[in-house]
Amino acid sequence: MLVHGRSLVDQPWHVLGRDPIEIVLIPPVIRELDKLKVQTGRPNKVARALSSDVRGLLKEPDRTAMVRRSGPAVTKRVELRKVTTAVVDGLDLGHADQALINYALHLQADGQDILLLTDDTICATTAEEFGLPVLLIDDDWLRDAEPDEASKENLRLAAENRRLKAAEPQVALSFVGMDGAVLSTFEAEIVRWPALTSIETDALMTEVANFCPPASSFEPLKPRATDALRGIGATQRFGHLASLQPRTVYEPATEEEIEDYRTQKYPDWLEEVRTALGSLHNTLQARSEPPWVLAVAANKGTRPAQDTLLSMVGRGNFAIRDEDVPAGEDDDGDKSAPVTAPYALPLPPNPPRGRTRTMGALGRRSAFGADAIGRMVHHPLHLPTFSAPKPRDSDAFYWREGRDGWVDQMQLECASWRHGQDEVVSKLAISPDGLEPCSGAIELSVHASNLSDPALVRLPVRITVTDGDTLVRAQSLIAVLARAVGGHGRL
Repeated sequence: MLVHGRSLVDQPWHVLGRDPIEIVLIPPVIRELDKLKVQTGRPNKVARALSSDVRGLLKEPDRTAMVRRSGPAVTKRVELRKVTTAVVDGLDLGHADQALINYALHLQADGQDILLLTDDTICATTAEEFGLPVLLIDDDWLRDAEPDEASKENLRLAAENRRLKAAEPQVALSFVGMDGAVLSTFEAEIVRWPALTSIETDALMTEVANFCPPASSFEPLKPRATDALRGIGATQRFGHLASLQPRTVYEPATEEEIEDYRTQKYPDWLEEVRTALGSLHNTLQARSEPPWVLAVAANKGTRPAQDTLLSMVGRGNFAIRDEDVPAGEDDDGDKSAPVTAPYALPLPPNPPRGRTRTMGALGRRSAFGADAIGRMVHHPLHLPTFSAPKPRDSDAFYWREGRDGWVDQMQLECASWRHGQDEVVSKLAISPDGLEPCSGAIELSVHASNLSDPALVRLPVRITVTDGDTLVRAQSLIAVLARAVGGHGRL
């Protein structure tokens, strides 16, 4: 116990149920310590320290010293009287363990409450055979095992690894939600817009044709009152110059124009409306903002990260897209915003109308008009200009993969990612495959040539889907179209 156990002051003496306790160091134990001093390793060091402790005790009064003052009180004492006779027949005093047992039995015969502490099973069994109380100590009395050569090498390598890591970039990765809080998981719900059925589309087209039938009259629309008054005033003011004023000639709409309107333009418009209604679910889906998270990367250490590769990977039945690429971040310039389909139905074509033409004072159209002026304008020749490509900044991130559209993986690269600069933030939109419920994870990682282990963080993702009412939206668009047609007098 002295060699392999913990320090005497740290032992769990309370488990013995005695107070006070005296630790007696007897000659057989001291002789064993002397033998261990010539060995190698930790037993040698411990035996030397204990032998020095014994020499110190020999100088103390009563050869005794205090170990603990309470809980329980513990002292230690050196006992050096000679014991040369066996207390019990059968004990071999030439055997170290049995000599120790015999000495303890002598102390017990003197009336002392003796307990032998050992972790040697054979010694404990022998002592019990000769009637000596024994406590076979548990592991919590023992020192931690001394590391072997392999363990020492592992400890050395671990220390070296810690030293090298301290000189590496310190990369911090996280995901942030819409409210600015750091996310450990992400859940969202999206709206899926189903296509209109053929029956729904036919009913809607009937409604469109009812409020906007083809024109039956092709005469000019009646002028407003203000227009008529404006014309009267001009005639009164310049009546004395009537002979010099241009005159107007009324020309009705031609048969070709009317036929083209009835057989081409109006039917084509109805087909455009039908096509718009047929693709309305795609238009609504394109206008729906997908759920998104912010992927945040920062170099918070004291070293720049060399040849950095920042990756964002969607693992699951969904795709990701970068929603916010600042201008000048790529060699090709700013990333344009996603194209959003117009959210309106096409207006009907204007029917052909009778019209008036202005004739000159000589009864013919003026030859000096806009066309003539246009022919006189000089049109300079514009030649394309070329400029050298902008050199890359070594500490800026540039797109490597997945810059546009819905993808499974996006990567950015940086030659030398400086520590302490602004965080790299990517707004990642998420779209389930086939607009079906999905689950998976988004992985954000950083690799660098001077980073021994890649930095990696995963965000579990779960998205549910609900269906929107496409028919209600279609009816709303038709109502807007009806108001627009009625307000412009297209019929």
